[in-house]
Amino acid sequence: MSRALAHTGGAGGGGHDLVDHLRDVAARARRFAERAKPGDSDFAALAEWAGWLHDLGKYREEFQQYLLGRRQGGLETQHAVFGAAQSRRLNIPWAVAFSVLGHHAGLPSVSQATGEIWGSTLEPIKVSEALAGRLGADREGGPWPDAVAEF
Repeated sequence: MSRALAHTGGAGGGGHDLVDHLRDVAARARRFAERAKPGDSDFAALAEWAGWLHDLGKYREEFQQYLLGRRQGGLETQHAVFGAAQSRRLNIPWAVAFSVLGHHAGLPSVSQATGEIWGSTLEPIKVSEALAGRLGADREGGPWPDAVAEF
């Protein structure tokens, strides 16, 4: 199976490997959180989880085809909802689901977030488990962020 892309290189070609992008964003988010709230390991872990999950839906074949210009964008090429759904599957606090869902479109309302996660025809709760499995395999080990209780 080929490596998934986070985004393409535009007219110059190439692209950015998805797992590398997620790893970079997760590390950067954790550093920002540690500076913003020194000593708050839960806050840092939440930020890191958001970084890992924000583009999880880009593993979907529909999104990869969209990136390569082989299909038009639309409902089938949404990606943020899958990371938000995975955060809820793992009982990661809602703050992560909201930040992941809103990382392009702005923060959703509670009803919008729950509708997208549990009511979408894309079945994000079901699909996110398989996508997370692929991310886990591509990560090739290394620790996941700490578990964080709802606050």
